[in-house]
Amino acid sequence: MKGHAGATVFERHPRTTLAVVVLLSLMVLDFLAANVFAAIGWYTPPRKFETYYRVSHPVYHHTLASNITYTKAQWGPIRYQVHTNSLGFKDSEVRQVPLESDRYRVLFIGDSFTEALGYSFDDSFVGIVSRHIGAKGIDVLNAAVTSYSPIIYYRKIKYLLQEVGLEFHHVVVLIDISDVLDEAVGYRFNVDGNVVSVGGPRVERFSEKFKKFLTENTILISYARTWVRGVRTGFERHRSIDESLDVYRAAWTYNPDAFSTYGKRGLQQAALHMEKLKSLLDSNGVTLTVVVYPWPDQIIRREVDSKQVIFWKDWARQHQAEFVDLFPEFINGGDPRRRIENYFISGDVHWNEKGHALIARRLLERTALFRP
Repeated sequence: MKGHAGATVFERHPRTTLAVVVLLSLMVLDFLAANVFAAIGWYTPPRKFETYYRVSHPVYHHTLASNITYTKAQWGPIRYQVHTNSLGFKDSEVRQVPLESDRYRVLFIGDSFTEALGYSFDDSFVGIVSRHIGAKGIDVLNAAVTSYSPIIYYRKIKYLLQEVGLEFHHVVVLIDISDVLDEAVGYRFNVDGNVVSVGGPRVERFSEKFKKFLTENTILISYARTWVRGVRTGFERHRSIDESLDVYRAAWTYNPDAFSTYGKRGLQQAALHMEKLKSLLDSNGVTLTVVVYPWPDQIIRREVDSKQVIFWKDWARQHQAEFVDLFPEFINGGDPRRRIENYFISGDVHWNEKGHALIARRLLERTALFRP
């Protein structure tokens, strides 16, 4: 007993000490193996696959990498595959897109809804529209990427027209509820007229940096974290729709405080950039359609006459653009919670398969949008 009293903490807890030593040794070996294998090209950390898919752009902030097949795309519990074409647009396959075409060409642009997070091109509303009108001699391109807003819609299309030399005849812009916040506090033009983030990169907490370090510099730990996430998200497939409600980015249409904080300025900026886009398209003989749609927050409140609808309907009328209001499609016809369950990913603000199919049907009914 006397010897035990004078023993070190390691001697008093030999099993715990052994476990810690083994764990630390495995972590060191895992770290060394990951970096050695990565250096010789045998291993790529899962997190870094994202850099093959989503890349920055010097002119319009960010885009998708061109000519790749990305098999590890994931949105919440949904895993899906993404193909991009030579322009860096989401597509049905990797392919070379001719800059000029003797076919009528429609260009879609928007944010994550139009990119279709969680779904391949073929399962998205743009892909469905493309299949239906492709047989009629009409090409469809999808220039949308998550977190876009009117400032990027304008700058990217200007780049495509003037610097890439891409030919298209009609543009369909899907203006998202969240675009208003992005316009107010997300992006600005720099001195060169290119789009940059407001306020620079986000400051990461230590815990975020540590998780990122582990993910990018280990093999066993990285895949263990991925497995745990997979188990956890398996239980999230039937999350409550309440998790998709009361989202600050969507609050400006119904919350006076949110409207005064960012909504008013965001709408003004969005209108300014859409006016630049309309002028650019007019000078190139390209016609424009503006499409609006609700988030779950607008559906649950039955905002058929939402600020989003009123503002962009009036804007389209003043600027002689076609206007498509999809708010009634999601709000009318039944219990709002049931509508959200039917058309949105569980616990998420984005559309599911039925939501994409509904959007495609309603757009295809507007035959004037796709008429040469």
